[in-house]
Amino acid sequence: MMMAREAGHLSGPIAVLVLIALAAGPASAQRTVTRRDSARVAIVTATRGQWSLGSGWVIPSVPVATLSSSFLRVSGGFVGVDRAIVANTGNGSIEIFDLNGSRLATFGRLGSGPGEFRGIAWLQCGRRSCWAYDPNQRRLIRFTLTGQHEETFSLAAVRESSMTSDRAWQILGAHAIVADSFAVMRLGQPMTELTTGPVRPLERIQIVRGSTSVDLGSMQGPEVHFLASRGGRVVTTPPFARRSIVRARQDLVYVADSERDEVRVYRPLSPTSVQLIRLVRQPTPITEDAFSEYLRQRFRGVTPTPEAIELQRSLLGHRTTAFFDDMMVSTDGFVWLLDPKTGRTGSRTWQVIQPDGVWLGGVEAPAGVAILHVGSRHVLGLRETGDGEERVELFGLVKRR
Repeated sequence: MMMAREAGHLSGPIAVLVLIALAAGPASAQRTVTRRDSARVAIVTATRGQWSLGSGWVIPSVPVATLSSSFLRVSGGFVGVDRAIVANTGNGSIEIFDLNGSRLATFGRLGSGPGEFRGIAWLQCGRRSCWAYDPNQRRLIRFTLTGQHEETFSLAAVRESSMTSDRAWQILGAHAIVADSFAVMRLGQPMTELTTGPVRPLERIQIVRGSTSVDLGSMQGPEVHFLASRGGRVVTTPPFARRSIVRARQDLVYVADSERDEVRVYRPLSPTSVQLIRLVRQPTPITEDAFSEYLRQRFRGVTPTPEAIELQRSLLGHRTTAFFDDMMVSTDGFVWLLDPKTGRTGSRTWQVIQPDGVWLGGVEAPAGVAILHVGSRHVLGLRETGDGEERVELFGLVKRR
């Protein structure tokens, strides 16, 4: 039974509430307070992290291994207890390595047959299998951790059964896999139904297994801006846009909203059991340095014209950054939230939260490295070299406390 949708929230029944307040200002001596409300909902309030940056967990700057392959357009990765797996979109393959960087196996190639790809949007691995999503063929492909094809699953089989209201919806793509057999679907409003100007289109989240689906509720999708043009409308992403992020780990689904600074955790096998992690922080003001860094990232080495810069300024609808830029969940259940980039620095900081809601603190990624996945003892990272090539590196994760 669906609850009424509150703006910015993923609607649905809630059985467990975890509230994390990462409050600005002087931290109290008691870092974590736990209480239960009248419905026996657990509420955990964390006022500050357990460590300061650099004094807790650390990712050493020198990798323990560089994966021995030529990568082109890496779209995802996974690191487990004895192997690393990388989605190499440029040649339509999944490559499997040991933790010394040596290739163990290659799965897939460019094509339309079973186990073949015409594109790889993401990679998700569970206890026994991995899934990759091919957006061009609108299908999911499952394979073993050793690279053996198991199943090719077409999204066309669930399209009609996924219509949950009289509103027209379209499948935005499967986003993650849960418990090795469940797909997380994102359904969005067709763009033709949206008006000119800034908007966050409504999306629905469903868990799909075969021809059946479980509706988890609705949420606001990524922020876009529709511009009028002679040919109709042009859609663009405005500066410092807010968005929702969906991740999965084994039998849990995590949905984050960077506008409201919150993460909701669903158990799809029992959709009435829901956990909410809400961060209450003071947002970071958008400075000229932050806007200049945004322009540098958006235009990627191309000098924007004065007209292009002015257009971006006109689309700037926020005075503060989003609370976080990305989210991932480690193999051992820790939530990692990426702090917004507010200047031209070579490294990024991730805030780490325990499964029980305790805010541990920040972890700095090595300079120039984008984190692909976090394991229990290793971190898989992507580094772009100066000549445009991509290098995938494996780093240790030192847990000092």
